[in-house]
Amino acid sequence: MQVLSFVAPGVHVFDSEIVIEMAKNMDDKLSKVVKDYPTRYAGLVALALQNPDEAADELERSVKDLGLKGACITFLTKGEYPDAKKYRVVFNRSHSLGVPIYLHPRAPSPAMIKPYPDYPFMDSPMLGLAAETSLSAMRLICSGLFDEYPNLKIVLGHLGETIPFWLTRIDASYERSPLVEMLDKPPSQYFKDNFVVSTSGMFSEPALKYTISVWGSDKILFALDYPMEDL
Repeated sequence: MQVLSFVAPGVHVFDSEIVIEMAKNMDDKLSKVVKDYPTRYAGLVALALQNPDEAADELERSVKDLGLKGACITFLTKGEYPDAKKYRVVFNRSHSLGVPIYLHPRAPSPAMIKPYPDYPFMDSPMLGLAAETSLSAMRLICSGLFDEYPNLKIVLGHLGETIPFWLTRIDASYERSPLVEMLDKPPSQYFKDNFVVSTSGMFSEPALKYTISVWGSDKILFALDYPMEDL
């Protein structure tokens, strides 16, 4: 079985006037594929976060009426990261429905892009995508999102966007920071409780073994990153 989603470039890059109907159209088409081949495919909802309230309603419609299994968003919508308070309604709905949200990479934000173009392709999967997606995941944790929604599940691709390799250092810095008074748990515990990771695009046996040792094999999903990587 393969999980399908519309994410490249996704609806996040378009103006808000058109994205709601665009997302609904994509979700309807994806649902038809899943219903035609129910033992082969599952689907993730395309959400237009430019309109958070309508995005939350579309998530509920797609899960309850269309049979899709979660949502796929990128870490940036019109220059904003998903920890912004206005997006809480979407995470609240995901939490209530008991479905995960896949946090997918995209090009670095306008605020972060300047150092990358000096060298070809550095803003790509070579470095920029993982750097920005891991930053977005950390922002979700530091915002207190998972204290508010303790059963919310987030999926990170590419063996966790480097985060498994940083957990010890992240926690050590957390213990010396004001976040100790702001969060209920250290960051590593949120990653272990609220995140699962996939193997997409990271076909390295040493990296996989290390991630299993940190995350546990029950929190790791098989994925390909098609068509971006050699299968």
